[in-house]
Amino acid sequence: MASINIGDRLKEIREEHHCTQEELASKLGVSRQSISSWETGKTLPDILSLMRLSDIYQVSIDEVVKGTDAAEQSFNRAEDWDGGSFFCSVMLNGEYIDGSEFTAPPNPFINNCDFNEERVRIAKYYYSENYRNEISLPLNIPYAQIKLAKLLVCGRIIRESYILHLFYLFDLRITLTSGITFDLEFNPLYEMHNVFEYIHKRVPFEDTYSIFTEFKDETSFYGGTVPANKNYLRGVKGGFQAYANEHFDEWKERNDLASLNIGYTRSFKSHNAISDYTVYKKIPLTDEEKRRIYGGEKAHRLLIELLILWGVVVIAMILMSIFQSLVK
Repeated sequence: MASINIGDRLKEIREEHHCTQEELASKLGVSRQSISSWETGKTLPDILSLMRLSDIYQVSIDEVVKGTDAAEQSFNRAEDWDGGSFFCSVMLNGEYIDGSEFTAPPNPFINNCDFNEERVRIAKYYYSENYRNEISLPLNIPYAQIKLAKLLVCGRIIRESYILHLFYLFDLRITLTSGITFDLEFNPLYEMHNVFEYIHKRVPFEDTYSIFTEFKDETSFYGGTVPANKNYLRGVKGGFQAYANEHFDEWKERNDLASLNIGYTRSFKSHNAISDYTVYKKIPLTDEEKRRIYGGEKAHRLLIELLILWGVVVIAMILMSIFQSLVK
C-alpha cells in the first residue's frame, strides 16, 4: 500500500464533496483554521472529528483517511456476498429514495445501497428508535468492476401483523468481473427508474422485462392511484404488481429466480440484538425520517389491533346471545 498523506486526503475528500473549508468547519463546529491545519499536516483531527467527518461524507473512517485504498480493501470482501440475496434501502448520491426503507419497523435489520458517481456502496444497518446504526464495514464496488447489472423481479409472501401479502419486488442482479454474483432486492417504486437510468449510464444494464417501457408514468405503475405512503405498498394490487403476477412463472423459468418464500423479507439470516454487533457508525434519524419510517407502521398496527378487538367483541356478543337463548 502506498504511503498516505492524511492532510492531502482530507483536502481531497472535502473537494470531492464540493465543500469549502468554511462550510466544513461550520458542520463540524470547529474553526476554519483547524481545517486548514489538518489539511496542511500541521495537526491531525481527533477521533471525534474523524467520526463526524465519516458521518458528513457517509463513508467509513478508513476511507476518510485512506481514500481509494480503503475502497479496494472493501471490494476484496465481495466474496462474502457471493450468491446471496439482500433487501436494501436505496440512496442516490447520499439522498434516500422515499419509500425504500419499508421493512425497517417489522425488521430492524436492513442493508443500505448508495449509488454515487464512482461506485456502489453497500452496508448493513440496524434501525433503533433514534438512529440508523451501521453494523458492517461498507462494501465499496467501483463501477469498473461491475460486468452487468440486470433488473429482475422476485416474488415474496410477506408475513406482517398476522396477514400474508403476496408481493413482487425489484431484484437487481449484480455480476462482477471476478464472476461474483449477488442480488439486491428493492421496494418496487416508480422512482427507482431514476436509479436504474443512473446505473445504466455507468455500467452495462438490462431491464430484462421492459418494466419501465410497459409503465411510462407513476399512475399506471401503481395501478391508477399513487399511494400516499410509499413505504407501505402491500395493498397495491394493480399496475406493476398485476403485471408481475401474470408473468412471474414465465420469468422464473427464464432467469433462475427464487421461488416464493413465506416470511419477512429478511436482510439477515439471524436477528440478534443490536448489542451483539459492532456499531461502526450511528447516524441520527431526522424527525421526517422517523415519521416516514415508523408513522405508517404505527397506523397500520393500530388498524389491525382495532379489527382484532372488533372481532373479539362480535364473537363475545354472539356467544352471549347463544347463552341467553339456551337459558330461556
